[in-house]
Amino acid sequence: SLALGSLRILVNLTNNQIVGSNMTLSLLPAVFGIVSDISCTNEYQSFSFDIGTTAMGILINCCERNHECCFKVAACSTLKKQNALLFLVDFFEKNRDREDIESQAFASYSAMLLGFLVQASDKFIKPVRNRI
Repeated sequence: SLALGSLRILVNLTNNQIVGSNMTLSLLPAVFGIVSDISCTNEYQSFSFDIGTTAMGILINCCERNHECCFKVAACSTLKKQNALLFLVDFFEKNRDREDIESQAFASYSAMLLGFLVQASDKFIKPVRNRI
């Protein structure tokens, strides 16, 4: 699909490149929105799994070396107005104990992204620690 292809291009642009991460700063809320929308389903379809993991990959790539991206992601909220940090903790917890490979992948990606956010700022540590 066009959406998945576009996300894959963004993954390539953000992979190990600070320039790519800066280029996508304005897109981070939309990419975060994709992840939060997919989390609303209990059973992941192969298409939503592909889009979800690709979107998570973009967020991880951007936050890995760029603290400005971490703050941008942390400032996001879901459609239900849930803070990004709390959403990611809940998303991690929802998926970590499930047996299927899709849930395990989402739990791993969530944990990695939370790790980069916590490394970016001490102010992110307490909300994450209080929820896990």
